[in-house]
Amino acid sequence: MKRYIIRALKYFVYLSVILFAIITVLVAFGLVEKNIDSMFVNGKDSLWQIALIIAAFSAGYPSSGYSRRELTVLGEPSGVEAEIVRYMKGRKYDLTSRSAGTMVFRKTNSLVRTVKMCEDAISFERVLQGYILEGRTKDIVRIESGLSSLLSDTSGN
Repeated sequence: MKRYIIRALKYFVYLSVILFAIITVLVAFGLVEKNIDSMFVNGKDSLWQIALIIAAFSAGYPSSGYSRRELTVLGEPSGVEAEIVRYMKGRKYDLTSRSAGTMVFRKTNSLVRTVKMCEDAISFERVLQGYILEGRTKDIVRIESGLSSLLSDTSGN
């Protein structure tokens, strides 16, 4: 639950900064007036309304933006971790921590990490059938699909 709240708060700040940047650019180019009362229909009351809308989006995003998926590994498990590390290196992820049955990877590029609000970690937790991947849904779907294909090819040979 703590991780969920932290992600929601990060997303709230992220969306607020983006909105502020857009409004600043619009004011700088003279497309809207500097006065908040004339900028928004409800004037200063619009600020808390906008904050509530951003808060609603932020509260819901972690439940859809982050998830867990299972990666089934058939056959001999020896050498699978080395294949996973090699595959993740090819996707520009570094192994940042390894403990009993768990590997955590993060993006190598600092700019990409910043854009992803430092929520770029992909964790691999060893289970009986293979691994449980946890992280951003968009990223783990790609990784799970690619690794499933790679590992099924190498176990089939």
